Amino acid sequence: MAISTPASIATPITPGTTNATMALTTNASVASGGKVWVLVTWFHSTVTLTSVGDGGSTVFTIDHQSVNGSTHVALVSADYPTGFASGGTLTATFSASGALDQQMAAFYSTGVQSGSGAGYGAIGGSNNASTTWDAGATTVLNGDILIGLSKFEDSVTTTSTATGGNTELADWNNAGGFASTVTYQIGTGASIHAQGTWSNTSAASNGTRSASVAYTAAPTAAGGYAPARISNRMVGPMVQRYYFRQPQVWGSSTGPAILNQTMTADVVAVTASMLKQVNKLVTATTIAVTASFLNQVNKLMTATT
Repeated sequence: MAISTPASIATPITPGTTNATMALTTNASVASGGKVWVLVTWFHSTVTLTSVGDGGSTVFTIDHQSVNGSTHVALVSADYPTGFASGGTLTATFSASGALDQQMAAFYSTGVQSGSGAGYGAIGGSNNASTTWDAGATTVLNGDILIGLSKFEDSVTTTSTATGGNTELADWNNAGGFASTVTYQIGTGASIHAQGTWSNTSAASNGTRSASVAYTAAPTAAGGYAPARISNRMVGPMVQRYYFRQPQVWGSSTGPAILNQTMTADVVAVTASMLKQVNKLVTATTIAVTASFLNQVNKLMTATT
């Protein structure tokens, strides 16, 4: 399944508070099987993001958070197997009150592998006294998605333009001199960057902090067909395995395996089980054929005698 274009589920906010929590109300629903990304930025030397929640049992994973001086960014994700209705509340909780320049946005895509292990290659980068922002290089496998985030700090209003093959999802600012932007890019197996250009130069210190995380596409069989499975009745108990999209071939529900990796022990066990069943069938057939042949020979000898 191809990853869908990320869709916004809430208007990005700049609450203008220094509270220990920040709440974002969704204005669009999440489809079943959606992967939600919550992007949070703030300004403080020591305050960190401790959690994100929706008031229910959904597990949110902080896939990355980092800082340039006092300029913080965090990328958080969660899975919604049965979707999430519009009008819900996503709440970011900080380690303490006092964080300035708080901002928050949320998006989702379908076709992303579920589980906290779906995110990989998390990286962050800092740029000071510059119009450039760059999270750093990440090798993103073919069909996977790279989500990027950057926060700008200075005393002037600014906007961002995505570069390097990235597409901008959001770009919101405050007249007080800070802004945030979110981007995405679908991987091709090459090393890519979440990056862009600000319309103004960032501060000489605490200027810009950027980050990115790649997420694995949900497994798909070659040719786009649903994954094939071997019948348990044929080979006995086994661990089921799927045929992944190219260039990955064999993998499990925990993630893809590269083509030239050694076959896993459970696949070998399945092969051995299949051979055992075939051997039993061949042996039984051979015995039956041999008995029949000897019976015919015996009849012929008796008649001749």
